[in-house]
This record gives sequence, structure tokens and C-alpha cells, in this order.
Amino acid sequence: MINKKYILILSLLIASILTIIFTAYLYQLVYPLKLSTSFERKARQITLHDYNKSGTSEFIEIVNKDFANRAILIFQKNRDVFIEEFSVRGRTELRWNSFDDITDDKNDDAIFFSVDNDSLFLSIIDLHSLQFIQKEQFIIAREENDEMFWDLSCYYIGSIEDDLFFFVGSGYSKKPRVFLKYNLASQTVTKSFYVASTFVDFDIVDINNDGIMEIIAIGAGTGNRPGEDYSDMTSWLFLLDQDLNFVLPPINRGSYPEAGLLYTLVSKNNEHKIILLQTFSGSIGKRVKLQLLDESFRTINTISHNGNIANIKTIEIDNEEFAVFVSNAGEIKIIDADLNVVKEAAFNSKDEYSIRIVDIDYDGYNEIFLLSSNDMYIYSENLEPILYRKLLEAPTWENNHISFYQSNKLGEAGILLNSHNGFKFYSILKNIHYRLLPLYLIAFFLFTFALTFITLKSYNSFLINSFRKKHILKNYSYAVFSGDGKLIESSHKMKTFFNADSIEELFHAVNVKMSLKEFIKDLRSNDNKKIIQHKENVLKFELIEADNFIHDSLIYLVIESKEIEESSKLGLWAKSIQKIAHDIKTPISSILLNLKAVGIRLDKVVFDKKDEILSDIDVIQSELQRVNKVTRGFLSFTNLDTPKLKITNLRELIEDVIKTFSHYINNGIEIDVDIEEDIYLNIDDYQFREVFQVLIENAIDSMNTEGIINISAEVCDSEPNSVSNRILISVEDHGVGIDEKVIDRIFDPHFTSKPTGNGLGLPIAKQIVESHKGTIEVYSKVGIGSTFKIFLHIEK
Repeated sequence: MINKKYILILSLLIASILTIIFTAYLYQLVYPLKLSTSFERKARQITLHDYNKSGTSEFIEIVNKDFANRAILIFQKNRDVFIEEFSVRGRTELRWNSFDDITDDKNDDAIFFSVDNDSLFLSIIDLHSLQFIQKEQFIIAREENDEMFWDLSCYYIGSIEDDLFFFVGSGYSKKPRVFLKYNLASQTVTKSFYVASTFVDFDIVDINNDGIMEIIAIGAGTGNRPGEDYSDMTSWLFLLDQDLNFVLPPINRGSYPEAGLLYTLVSKNNEHKIILLQTFSGSIGKRVKLQLLDESFRTINTISHNGNIANIKTIEIDNEEFAVFVSNAGEIKIIDADLNVVKEAAFNSKDEYSIRIVDIDYDGYNEIFLLSSNDMYIYSENLEPILYRKLLEAPTWENNHISFYQSNKLGEAGILLNSHNGFKFYSILKNIHYRLLPLYLIAFFLFTFALTFITLKSYNSFLINSFRKKHILKNYSYAVFSGDGKLIESSHKMKTFFNADSIEELFHAVNVKMSLKEFIKDLRSNDNKKIIQHKENVLKFELIEADNFIHDSLIYLVIESKEIEESSKLGLWAKSIQKIAHDIKTPISSILLNLKAVGIRLDKVVFDKKDEILSDIDVIQSELQRVNKVTRGFLSFTNLDTPKLKITNLRELIEDVIKTFSHYINNGIEIDVDIEEDIYLNIDDYQFREVFQVLIENAIDSMNTEGIINISAEVCDSEPNSVSNRILISVEDHGVGIDEKVIDRIFDPHFTSKPTGNGLGLPIAKQIVESHKGTIEVYSKVGIGSTFKIFLHIEK
């Protein structure tokens, strides 16, 4: 049969694991999204960019006024606070626009193109001073014999000193496809390099570390213009200098329909390395080659990857650059400059995904956004899943379909999706609980443990309470012990009678000669019950298996005892005698005072037999004082106060008591104290003064006021499973000793061998020691002396 305790613990463990899994899943969503704004398209485009590095993105809207042949760029702090607007001729699109710090003022400037009358124009706006740097500067014109739609893609490659570099390529039409060098000072195109292929990825970098920047470009095989120089039947890799001349011969990266993605990565030793991802257009499921090239375009390393890759982005982690890419095989990977995969994760999707790397909440950690036409994933820079969201409206893949509203204020960051039906702005509400998840899990575990403990404790208390009610109704004395022998609860009469805090102490009191383990085994072998006869007491033990980890078992003890009942009657009798003693004490004191007054008056009068009468009065007074002394002693014995405990230095206490015996010390008595100065006890120092007063006084009487008294103290080994140590205090004399015939009676009230004693000193001392949960013992031999030993508990 399975123990109920283990079923309960197993159930608790399963519940905890399930709750932890659910909580972890719930709080892994660092960025819950909330649709806060939705507005119609109305032939306009919107992007978001924090161009002034203020910590908050600005809105940039483009409205193409076809009827007036004008394009208007509107800059707003948010959708309500207007900043400025700029107007240019013709039309413009967001995909033609870029941001770069052209003016070196640590603010981004806006670089955008516009088309008017078959001509392409360049405009640059200083977003710090909010004015045009360049406005509507002519770049190229459409050729007269080109009758197809002029579908341009304008790429801003970058800047080198005072020159800007662009690539302009047509899509469905054949021309132009051209690299352009534009000089800011002369405001003209200073160099053009026409090609037949279209290029899709660019970088400006000092690839050979000679201090001179070069332009790297990779093309896509589109198959539109075969037979010409650098035909688009081939995917080309170019390395151009600043005058658009070849630094290295062009590299053929493969024939149509192959295309490549270019990526340059700075390694740990500041060397630039080129990573090419050779993709296979329309061939889902084929493996993609990732090739690592040196500065001469020689292949250093090659690895393969499943599925097509849309793009690759740079991410900086701990001041080191890595590359991030995702495939339509449902894999996302982070690689270093040597093509080593340092992190990877998988997700259940076969879509094509674009990547954005944004620290959207400015907390110093980048977020990785993956967006397809159907859904969006967000990962941390450690590829921990942050968010998944199904998109109800597919975003457009042209015209910069996604923008990020960055903000360092909680709840203000957001994502702007450019869909076919309009714009959707999703506020990102930072989940403040996410990073507290470990604390929440610890708190949950502690709460669950505490709740379980309280439940089991309540069940345990229910068992004890049921037992209590059962035996209180029968007016039995009872005690409840835990399976490890500690006293849990007992009736007042049981506590008074045995004065035992553990079942081992009870065994000692009733002379049970077996260990607790043996006793429990004996109980189980006798149907969990046992009866022990002790003097006139009948002790009935019952073992109850509690089935919980608070107490493995409970030992119930019921005593049907005449002696306990008689002890109860003795207590009632003692209270009656206390009243009688008080009643006697008052008239005796009055008689003594009056006798003293009578003696004083008679002493002044002269009459016959005066001396005899005064002598009789002295005898009467002496006898009355003896009665009064006996009465006071009895009251002290029966009305001893509850100890008022405080930390007391043992040596100082005994030395104070010894001072009261200075008369004897100066006349033949010597008291030797061997007690360390750092022994402290938690006792009632007033009551223990009386204990040592009695013991020292008895020792002096035993030695007939001459000899040595030795007082010592030592810490003893503690009992098994005890939380405290024991201290032994010894008072040793070298007197006449105690006859073994009467040694068992010296602690009985009113037993004395002194002619003038009342027999209450040692009983009072014993009662004081036991009220402090201690014991007092005597060892004596006639003609050699006596030793009184006091055992007390001190905390470890």
C-alpha cells in the first residue's frame, strides 16, 4: 500500500511543475502588442526614425500630390505634434529614402529621391536645423527610346568624405542600371558606371585594411539583358574604388536564376570579412551556401544552410559583431566572423522572413524582429522567444512595410505596419514582470510549500484535537509526542506529575528500559498499543501514523492514575493549608508584639517572682517565633512564584551569596569557587540565591563551622537530539555526611535532622531547580562529606 504522504508530495510536485511551465510560458512574452492606432492609407506612406537620437522616434509621412505634381514630406514628433514639412517636385517613395549623418552634427539627415518629367532628383534635409542642404538636384534622365514604365529602385550606398554613392536600377524596364558618385560641394554627379546587371546589396568598407575605403556590391541574376557587359544573366560581385573603377576583376557568382546577399563583418582583430549567401530563387528546400571570402575574394570557408534566406543583419553583442539570418526552413542562426554558429533556434514556419535588429526600448539589449506576410516573431539577442503574433492584415513588401517607434519610456515603444488597407500602429507594452520571473517562481514555490505545510499542520492539529476532546471528556490525563520523541501537547496534570518535555524523559521517570526506536517497533508489533504499570499508574500508549512530513507518527499517552488524582487533591489540600497558615501567621505576629510590650512594662515594675515571669514570657516568645518561622517556610514552599528569567552571570551570583557568610569565612570556613567568568544562565537570580543560600548554610552546619566548601561548574555533553547543552553545578563539603537510611527523605517537606530546622530548605531548593527544568541530586558518605549536584539546560 502506498503511503498517503508520498501521494500528497507527488501531487504537489506535479502541480508545481505544471504551474511553473504555465507561468514561464506566460511571462516569456516580454513585449505584448496592443493595437492603438489604425488609419486609412489615402495614398500616403509613413515611416518612423529617431533622427535626432532623442530616445523617441519621429513620424515621417509622404503624400504624393499627383494633381499638382508635388511630393510633401511631413515630420512630426508623434501623430499629433507637427514639426515641419518639405515640398519637392514629382513623386517619391519611402524605399528610395535613407538616413545618414551627412553634416557630422550627430543627427541623421534625410536623403531622398523624387521623379518628375522622367528625371530623377536628389534632395537632402538637415533634420537638426530643419532646412534643405540639397534640393531637387538632377541625377539622371530617362532615355527617349525606353517606352516601358520607369520603375526605379534607388539605393543609397554610403558616403566617403564629401562624396555620396548611389545605385539606381530599373526593375521591369531595361535601363538605367548605374553606379553614381555625387559630390556635395559641386552638387553634381561626378562619375557614372553603367552596367546591365541589377545590384541588390552594398557596403563601403576598407576591405584590405590599407586605410582606403572601397565599395562592395553584389548583383542578382534577373535574366532581362543577356549579351551585354556584366549581363544580368549572372550574379556579379564587384569591388570598386572611390572613382568607381574595379579594384579586383568582377567575380561571377553564378548564372540566372541565382542571386546573392552580401554581408561584411568586423572580426575581433578588426579585420573585415565578407560573407556571401548564395540563394536559389524559387527553390524552397535546397541548401544555401554561406561562403566566407578574404580581401581578394578567395573562399576561406563554406557552410550550407537549409532553405532560402531573405536577408542578413548585423547584431552587436558584448561589443562584438555577429551576423543574424533566418531561412524559410524555420531556422534562425547567429554566426561569428568565421562562420561558426554561436546561437541558433527553430520555429514552426516555412515563410520568407525579413530581419530587423532594433533596441526598441533602449535598455541596452537588441531585439530581433522577424516579419513575413503572415506573422511576426520577436527574439532576444540570445535567441530567447519574446513574442509571436499572427498578422490579421498582410503588410506590403514594397515601400518600407515596417517601422519601429523607439522610446525609452515604458509603454510608448511601438511597431508601424504598412498594410494594403492602411497603417496599423501597435503599442509595445513592456512586460515589467518578465525579468522578475525567477523571483516570482521562488515566491510561488515558497507560497505553495507554506500552503501545503499549513494544510498538513491543520490536519495534524485536527488529529490532536480529536484525541484531546476524546480524553478530556473522560477526564483522563494525556500527552501527545511526535515520532522523534518531542512533547507536542499534554494536559496540565500530566505536565505537573511527570515534568517531562520528551518521551525519553518520561521513560526515565517511569523506568522504561528501551530506546524510542525500540519502543515504536514494540508498539507496531502489538497493534500500535501498549500498557505499562508504574506504581499506582496505568500508562496507556497508542501509536497513530500521521502520514505527513510534519510528524511521521504520533504517540498518544493516556494515564488512568489514582496517584495523579491524589496529587490533584494534594494541590487542593495545599491551598487550604495556605489559607490556614495565613490565618495563623497574623495573630501570632500580634501576640508576639503584645508579649514584648508586656515584658517591657513588667520590667519597670518591682514585684515578687518578677524574674520567673519574665523568663516564662521569653519561653513563650521563643516558641511563638518558632511557629512563625515554620509558617513562613511552609508559605514559601507552597506559594513559590513562577521564575522571572533573565540572563545571569553564575560566578557573580554565587560570589554575592558568599558575602552573606563573611562571619563564618573569617572564623574557620573557606569557600573555594571554581567557575569560569563567562558562564551565563537564563534563571530567576532571586530564587537561585535562595538555592545556594540553603546549600552553603547546610554545608557549614555539616562541617560544624570549620572546613572547606568547593563550588564548581562545568558544561556537560548534551543528550541525543537535544537543542541545548547541560551545565553541572556542584556544592561539595567535607562534613559529617548523610546517613544512607535517610538520604532518600532529605527533599521531603518538614524532614530535618537539625534540632532547630523546619525541614523546608532543601524542598524549596529542589522546587526552584525543577521549576527551571533542572534536576538536583545528592551524593554523600558518612564521615567524608556530601556533594549536591544541580543540572540545568543552557542554549547551544
